[in-house]
Amino acid sequence: MITHDSEARLWLLSTPGTSYTFRLDADDVPRHVHWGRPLTLEQAVVIAADLPTEDPGSDDPGGEEYVVEGGLRFGAPSLTVRFDDGVRGFEWRFVSHTVEDDRLTLSFTDRVRSLGLDLHYRLREGHDQIERWAVLTADEPVDVLRLDSAAWTLPARDDYRVSHVVGEWGREFQLQRDRVPVGETVFTSRLGITGQHAGPWLMLDAQDAAEEHGEVWSAALAWSGSRRITLRRDPYGRASWTGGFGHEGLVWKLGAGERLETPVFTGLYAPDGFGGTSRRWHAYVERQVLPARPAERPLIFNSWEATEFDITEKQQTELAELAAGLGVEVFVVDDAWFGARTSDMAGLGDWWPNPDRFPKATAHCSSAPRPCPLWARYWSGRSRASVSAQEGGGVLRQHVGD
Repeated sequence: MITHDSEARLWLLSTPGTSYTFRLDADDVPRHVHWGRPLTLEQAVVIAADLPTEDPGSDDPGGEEYVVEGGLRFGAPSLTVRFDDGVRGFEWRFVSHTVEDDRLTLSFTDRVRSLGLDLHYRLREGHDQIERWAVLTADEPVDVLRLDSAAWTLPARDDYRVSHVVGEWGREFQLQRDRVPVGETVFTSRLGITGQHAGPWLMLDAQDAAEEHGEVWSAALAWSGSRRITLRRDPYGRASWTGGFGHEGLVWKLGAGERLETPVFTGLYAPDGFGGTSRRWHAYVERQVLPARPAERPLIFNSWEATEFDITEKQQTELAELAAGLGVEVFVVDDAWFGARTSDMAGLGDWWPNPDRFPKATAHCSSAPRPCPLWARYWSGRSRASVSAQEGGGVLRQHVGD
């Protein structure tokens, strides 16, 4: 549910178990108020009125809902733009807000330049996650140096710990937990594709959470390309992060009338530890992210471990017949069915059947006790290619000069 107090210029987003609230200050800057346990609108207004307008050091107002470049701001910006005349920065001017079902949109423009910014929030029925993204609209040419999906602010605590996942081939999704230092910590990927080295996800707690107790804040970026998430902890105990697609050095050029929309950055607060956080994410992904599928998942047989690279059409057909007799519903030919894929060092990127191994290109099972969906699933790793691959299109190659 989304509620609004026009006098306090405050919005309250209420999920089944949490509240998220922010307001506009006198300069139209959106400022974070609360992300945590449930509040009434009246309680949110009282909390907002008691918040300081400046940091103890008076060097940064802090707590911005979406950080722009310019003014007394010294953290990593969520938005960085450069106009044709070299002017940078964005000065907030509030235009309007709209609520459609469980979606809130706040519209702003720059006070001087012809640039619009919409901040979007969406709730999902039955879930505590909050989905956020941003849309930038230009009515004059502008270079976009940074356009994050969202920034998230946490309350002041004596200490913070960050959980994230790292890995390598064969050791993906290794959980790592580190103390958050004062300053900035950057989680980034410049690969341009999904990789096992790091995931676009992080989780923070005040060094006091366990599996079933303690407050935990987390967020996941719905993006498989290059990305950057900048985590900041200030000397006064607050933690915040901003994140989105792309990394340093990239520029998106918008002409008059063009727009740029970010991927969704979804955040979650859980009061019941890492276990509660995990269960909420599992439920959200199951019901809101994954595509529709039958209630029962099919029984799958993957022939890779039986044959590895040494495969033939006859051999795979025989395996499929055996699998069908065991009740298998989907037969997967994992690797080595394409091009010159006879080892780890060749053929990756040649996405057509090997004519020597599969002269018919497709096969069937003649004596299976039930229809055998041989070749119903092929493994295809289009994220990479071997040097010897014949397919040249769409492959990034390093150019070495003379």
